[in-house]
Amino acid sequence: MIRDFALGVYDGLRGAAYLLAHPRLWGWVLAPAVVAGVILVLAVGGLVTWLSAPLAAVAAFLPGHWGANVMKLLVGLAGTVLSITIFISFAALIAGPFNEELSESLEEHETGVPPPKWRLGRFLWDLAVGLVHSARRAFAYLIVIVALLVVGVAVPVVGTIAAAVLGFIATARFASYDAYDAVFARRRWKYRAKVAYLREHRWRTLGLGAVVALPLLVPGVNILGLAIGATAATLRTIDQDRARTSAVSAAAPSGDRP
Repeated sequence: MIRDFALGVYDGLRGAAYLLAHPRLWGWVLAPAVVAGVILVLAVGGLVTWLSAPLAAVAAFLPGHWGANVMKLLVGLAGTVLSITIFISFAALIAGPFNEELSESLEEHETGVPPPKWRLGRFLWDLAVGLVHSARRAFAYLIVIVALLVVGVAVPVVGTIAAAVLGFIATARFASYDAYDAVFARRRWKYRAKVAYLREHRWRTLGLGAVVALPLLVPGVNILGLAIGATAATLRTIDQDRARTSAVSAAAPSGDRP
């Protein structure tokens, strides 16, 4: 368990080092970061604007001008936290197609095998399937986070600490899915097969998810975390493919070997 978790952390650090050593891949990293940053700013600004009228109504019942200022601060903080939580959930929807291109480019560079010829119909189908799978995962993540927030509020101190720890574990688990989906989606895996792989390699994928989860907590930087995860998952998958090929070659009768 501990060894596999440590190997997963190593996978994440390896992915980060690979990205730093291959700046040609950074176009696929920066593009979704720009898109996601714009969406976050619009989401926070829109939420605060939408709540301005109810905020003024509540502040009218509070004594003095400080009441309005405190309410604005609290609503602003709550709106920011809520927006960031939603943003984390849907960041993968934004970064997903870019991370698949990143994974494909990396795999071609490492293996020398060109990707399948691009076709519009295949692209649209894969995009639709990927969006459905990501939305399903994002919805589950939101349910878990909201439940943990309720526990943190309902049970002071102990509940808050437990919610924070379990929230990070949940984020790491869902981040591991997002990382490996850059490979799974290109290989057209079914949702159950993706979940089964993560379950079979639970601790190693969780270790990678923990590395990815840390930058996920910082808007804008979280896209970088997803790119690191996609890179790490791709390198790990290439290693597994090579190991399987070597095992098959070693098991084949000597007369059948090339």
